[in-house]
Amino acid sequence: MREAAFVKQNKEKWIAFEKAITMGSQTILTKPENLTVNTINKYLELKARGLF
Repeated sequence: MREAAFVKQNKEKWIAFEKAITMGSQTILTKPENLTVNTINKYLELKARGLF
């Protein structure tokens, strides 16, 4: 039962993530311990693409 709840929650998270991308949002999907590095890398990517 616990695994089913985890799978459902994970599926809902992916659906929301994919919807945000489809609507044009810039997103960062990362583990909390990698957030700082990934956030900076995403910022640099967006800046290089001239999106700011």
